[in-house]
Amino acid sequence: MKSPLHTLLITCVLAALATNAILAAGEEDNLELQNEIVLKVGTIQISKTEVESHMYEVVARLRERKEQWQASGRWDKDAEATYAQIYKEEFLNALRETVKERLMLAEAKDKKLEYDKRRLEKRTTVITENVRKSGILGKPGYTYQDIKEIAKNQILIEEFKSSLVTMVDLPNRVDVERYYKEHLAEAEYQRGAGAKVYVFKLSLYEVNGLGVRSARDPAKVRKDIEEFRKRVSDEGQSVRDLVRDSEDEETRKTGGLVKGSDGDDYMELEQNRPIKEALRGVDVKGCSPIFQTGEFLAFAYLDDRRPAGPRPLDGPTFEKIQNLLIDKLSKQREAEWFHKALERTVVRNGLDKPISLKIFFPDDPSAVSKNGNDTKKDGPANK
Repeated sequence: MKSPLHTLLITCVLAALATNAILAAGEEDNLELQNEIVLKVGTIQISKTEVESHMYEVVARLRERKEQWQASGRWDKDAEATYAQIYKEEFLNALRETVKERLMLAEAKDKKLEYDKRRLEKRTTVITENVRKSGILGKPGYTYQDIKEIAKNQILIEEFKSSLVTMVDLPNRVDVERYYKEHLAEAEYQRGAGAKVYVFKLSLYEVNGLGVRSARDPAKVRKDIEEFRKRVSDEGQSVRDLVRDSEDEETRKTGGLVKGSDGDDYMELEQNRPIKEALRGVDVKGCSPIFQTGEFLAFAYLDDRRPAGPRPLDGPTFEKIQNLLIDKLSKQREAEWFHKALERTVVRNGLDKPISLKIFFPDDPSAVSKNGNDTKKDGPANK
């Protein structure tokens, strides 16, 4: 695994191929460089290296794609142009995020936002361990004090983002129900036919006291499991009682119940072909024939069936929609705040030339006015 420092060096090499594409933008959003400075947002200076540090995964993908093109003999001027265009788009995305975080950090410090010191200690420990594994602990920018400052800044930005959404803003049950009804026809809010199934199984192998694994007599295992099946199908013993004494730890832990993919007590039979085939033609409260699954002989007990239809709102679906609405609201609040923060902040490129805000909001036609005039600004980045 490459270290962040190694990846950063690779990033800088790749940047050389794409910088011309970035600088070739229209005059209003020209990101001309001066001593590595790509943007000046008030008193905050944003360097190309800082932006590129947000692009580790992008660099890895670009490098892999370039190697594939070269290996297949497709690396030519067109490929290089495509490569540069991808880099440009990713660089601008990283630039927007970098500027937003720096402005948030400035305002968080300006407002003297508080945070849990224990949280800082835990975050510092996690980052320190990751840096140590990368082999760059103690190098410039990665001393313990540097890492503590990184952790503190991360937490301040997170606290600031949280402050943009108040408890009053959070989606309530009415909001969740409305979204649920509007999107009920979508596949993710529908579920297939389900079955409540318990499985009892016996292993075809055993491990002795010395840890030596050996095969059991298959005929003996089949005879034993037929006996267990008979207790349930003919004598009426509860399969849930039977699995309590199962030799299989996983079966004992789950009570033999085969859960659905979302943790539901009802599984969709398409998720498990062996069980689906075993239960073909079996009525509710009935047992399947003996079947093999991996290294086990087993039988399934069909406790109940459920028809296909909408997923119930309460439970995982409610939580999923609520989180989705919170995330949507948070992004909306961040975008609104970012727009206002930039409007009250002087923004110039590396050569001190004013640039248009549309570089930050490419999909917003209203963000076309020149910024960086001589009007007095009061944003935290100008203090």
